[in-house]
Amino acid sequence: MSQAGLIDIESANPQIPTLFIADVGSAIPIDNTLELLGEVIPNAGVPFQSVASGNTVTYQVQFASAAAASDPTAVGLASFNSADFVVDADGFVSVSATAGATTLGVDASTPPGTDPVEPDGLGTIDITGGQVAAGTTVNAIQTNSIAANQLIIQIQRSSAQATTTIGANGVAHFDSAAFDVDANGWVQLNGGGIAATAFDVQANTVPGTDPVVPTSAGVVTVNGAAVANHSVVIETRSRAANTYNVEVQYATSAAATDATKSGVAHFNSTQFSVDANGFVQLSGGGLAIDSFIPDSGTNPVVPDGNGAVTMTGSGSTTTVGGTNTLIFQLTGLTNHAVLVGAGTTTITKVGPSATVGAPLLSAGAAADPAFSTTFTIVDSTGTATLTSSQSGTGVGLNIINSSNTASSIAYQAIQSGGTTALGAYTNWNTAGSASANFSSGVLATDGNWYLHQSSGAFGSNPIIKAFQAGQVVMPLQPFFQAYNNTTRSNETGDGTTYTVICNKEVEDNESNYDTTTGVFTAPVAGRYLFFAAVLQTNLGAGHNLSTMNFVRSGNGIQYGNINSGVVRTANAGESNTYSMTGTMIYHLNASDTVGLSTYAGGSTKTVGVFAGSANTFFGGMLIS
Repeated sequence: MSQAGLIDIESANPQIPTLFIADVGSAIPIDNTLELLGEVIPNAGVPFQSVASGNTVTYQVQFASAAAASDPTAVGLASFNSADFVVDADGFVSVSATAGATTLGVDASTPPGTDPVEPDGLGTIDITGGQVAAGTTVNAIQTNSIAANQLIIQIQRSSAQATTTIGANGVAHFDSAAFDVDANGWVQLNGGGIAATAFDVQANTVPGTDPVVPTSAGVVTVNGAAVANHSVVIETRSRAANTYNVEVQYATSAAATDATKSGVAHFNSTQFSVDANGFVQLSGGGLAIDSFIPDSGTNPVVPDGNGAVTMTGSGSTTTVGGTNTLIFQLTGLTNHAVLVGAGTTTITKVGPSATVGAPLLSAGAAADPAFSTTFTIVDSTGTATLTSSQSGTGVGLNIINSSNTASSIAYQAIQSGGTTALGAYTNWNTAGSASANFSSGVLATDGNWYLHQSSGAFGSNPIIKAFQAGQVVMPLQPFFQAYNNTTRSNETGDGTTYTVICNKEVEDNESNYDTTTGVFTAPVAGRYLFFAAVLQTNLGAGHNLSTMNFVRSGNGIQYGNINSGVVRTANAGESNTYSMTGTMIYHLNASDTVGLSTYAGGSTKTVGVFAGSANTFFGGMLIS
């Protein structure tokens, strides 16, 4: 650290320093005070330095650090492990007598070698490695000192032994003709695998042995042989020293399947063919039949001792033999007859009918069928079904009477059993569509005719109902009627158009009218009749025009206006009222809407709409 000024007590004008420049930074006294501090810091490559800031100068000494070689920048303060070092009162550092090794003991020594081995004057012990002959050491590796301050780690060479001997272990190298050693020292037989030193066999016959061992030259002889059938298909057998055979037995005949009778065989050339791949076939190809599976009786039917099976007819069947051919035939046939029967006895012949077009009808499960012009067809559900599939054209049922006389008629009659029955009706539907399913007919309980969508019991929810007296009703035709049940005040009078909301429904069979908006929505396209009445209240002398309006949307907005001069009358206990009624027919598309509004003009907004089912109401219905 340097000073910008020094105290000069010899001069006429003594001076006090005002700036202290450190190794890092500078400091200026405050109130003639300069702080001097000491600090120990981590090793940063500067053993000792001053750092100044403000009015403080700090002297920093770093901790010592480890280094690979002498390095003045790594010096610093340090403390010493008491287990390894001794520091005296003067700070002299020595290695502790209990710290580390100062000599090395060895397995053996030969002068001038020593045991233990001591370092030389520089504290060095020279350690080397070397090989020694097999049997030199008790262990495969030893330490030996043969010179002062020197130690040799000796590994003996391996040797051949008759039995396992740990002391014979050692380093070795391998015959490249028999072994392979990779870069990691991994030793394998050439070609991989494991060396076999003996072979176990299934059986042996002296002088054969089990196991079979190689000759002194390392050879085992392996032969192949075919032997008489002895219920062992293939086996290994030693019949001479250092030799074994792989023996396959000859095949033999057996009364039934028996895996132990299998073996090698050759084939009769008059009955079999064997191709170059050893594939065996019957001569002429095909498959041999060894049994027949009948519907009943002995099952299966197998050939006799000569390989023959006798085939005969029964009842109305017979067999006819030909060259390499067997024919099954029916007997007693007649032209144009229908054959009926079980086939186990003589078949019944139903002769043809003289009436052209007469169908053959079943007479039940216990009788033969017959031709007839009148018939009844029912299944287990009481239904007769005529089915056809004709792509690109129609399928129909025609009832035709080609006679043109006065009494001739062609008709379809459907009749139920009586008044306790459900009824007689016809059903129409489209496959795959549950909604496209309609029925029409007479309900037996009341004798009336119904058309309904067949989602429930017939007659339960009719679209059209025709009474026997001639009346016709359509219960599902959209119809609604509602009225205003709350008097509305100060809604118009100044030319404001007020939407009349009839919030109390009398009827709405299809839920097409909204009592919160006062709007009817057409469910289907058609002609609709609407009727309405509006009773305005609190009319004044200045109100000169009142209207009631049917408001249609969908194809533009149209108004049906009923206009008249204001005639104030007393009505239902209310004075200064005016009543308007009207009807309107609209052709609507599906989802078109119709509402009701009213208007009064010429004065102030004091006119209201009177409540009551006979005063203000709105209704409508589908008429065509």
